[in-house]
Amino acid sequence: MEIEIVETGATEKVLRAWHVDDSKNFRELLASFLALQPGIKCERSLPSAESALDALAREQPPDVILLDVRMDGMSGLDAITPIKRLAPQTAVLMLTTLYGPEDRARAIKSGASDILLKTFRVEEIVERARHAHETLILGRANEAQQPEKSFLPTRANDMQSALISSCGSRTQPTHSTLLSRVADLIRQFRLAWITRRRQTPAVSS
Repeated sequence: MEIEIVETGATEKVLRAWHVDDSKNFRELLASFLALQPGIKCERSLPSAESALDALAREQPPDVILLDVRMDGMSGLDAITPIKRLAPQTAVLMLTTLYGPEDRARAIKSGASDILLKTFRVEEIVERARHAHETLILGRANEAQQPEKSFLPTRANDMQSALISSCGSRTQPTHSTLLSRVADLIRQFRLAWITRRRQTPAVSS
């Protein structure tokens, strides 16, 4: 009797990665190591931030970009914001030989997912890249599921919060401004109530 063996395990997604570094030796070294790792494919090896931005403008963005912090021309830190503008769903991981808390804070604030040392084992770089990609995708999915916010409060006791929000928080609202906003909110509540009444079908007895 011949037994057929069927694999039921889910296939792990292969990460599409680009590597951006002005050191040709390091680009070739990391590319050779990544080629030996399952679950990741280094599709592009680019010598500058400028070349990466040019490629992003013309090609499908990768899942992950491994970006050198310090390069000739545009630095990796300066490139994060335009990269994220062109590829918001791409996780950007910074690679460097040395960094301080200021570099990390700036990188994360600009939109990078992580900052790694070039001396890390390639297995850890791949693991951190996969984690960053999955976290980014999960965050986007959660944002898409959030209900659309409405300006009008849903309950009468939310009027105070709406009033404070509508007046803004930079300056203290004047008495006349508060009265004007109260009148506006009352009109909007009445309009919303009338609209709901019109949309509610009459119940025949």
